[in-house]
Amino acid sequence: MKKLKIFAKTFWRSLTSPSYYKDILSAKFSFSLKYLYFLLFISSLLLGAKGAIGIARSIPKIPGFIENTKTVLSQIYPKELVLTVKDKNISTNVVEPYFIAIPREMRIPKGEARYLLAIDTSAVITDFEKYQSFFLLSKEFVAMKDENSGYKVQPLGEILKDVPDGMTIKKGDFNALVARLNPYYHYIYPVAYAGIIFLLTLWPLFVAGLKLIHPYSPVSLIILLFYSLFLFSLAKLLRRALTYKNVYRMSMHGLTVFVVTSTFMMLINFNLPYIPLLAFLLWMIVVVVKQEHVTSKSA
Repeated sequence: MKKLKIFAKTFWRSLTSPSYYKDILSAKFSFSLKYLYFLLFISSLLLGAKGAIGIARSIPKIPGFIENTKTVLSQIYPKELVLTVKDKNISTNVVEPYFIAIPREMRIPKGEARYLLAIDTSAVITDFEKYQSFFLLSKEFVAMKDENSGYKVQPLGEILKDVPDGMTIKKGDFNALVARLNPYYHYIYPVAYAGIIFLLTLWPLFVAGLKLIHPYSPVSLIILLFYSLFLFSLAKLLRRALTYKNVYRMSMHGLTVFVVTSTFMMLINFNLPYIPLLAFLLWMIVVVVKQEHVTSKSA
């Protein structure tokens, strides 16, 4: 309880009192490190709780999801379509290009795609966008939508390497394969509950440590070296009695502003990525300005 009171006091003063930052310099480095880790732990716990609540709200919908999935999978494969595997390539018995529509049960945002699958065994990779589908099956590859690059491609040779040559796939074969999934639907419940437990226990511990050391984390001790260099340059320009080490220690506590701002924005799903960094830098400029000047004697 005493440690929680110390953390709460440190948190509030780091967030509101520029004069407090001078007191930080008399404490051990480990004090600031532990404070920053616990701050990131609390932030990760809050975000984990948000995710856990989302999972908990979805649990009552699992039976409907299972039934909906079964319905979609049982209806998705057309009766007339026959796929044949030959020499690790695919051929069909239908006029191409052939399209499989998006089932009504699948909630797809408008504009995402017109079809679930387009089949054109003579297609090249650049045809993907033309067909406006989530997947494009060609003779030698499968292309699928990808958020980062638009689409990604998987060679059919890799996918079909264990498939017997000459094998045909009909609606009955597909449905038999889908039926094998039935026993696994029961695992959705334990996975959901395990996800809730993970988000509320191991997740905050792991993420807090990762954020401290990962070079691409905006609150890592590595990135803080560069933030502090900028702030140290400002301190020298303003003739403040601060060393680089002083500024770095202060910046560790100044990250309170960054963490609070970014956490709040993520909790309310508000996405302006540079706002937390701007808030941190503005606050640290205030902190630096409020520190003591270099006297003529010490200069």
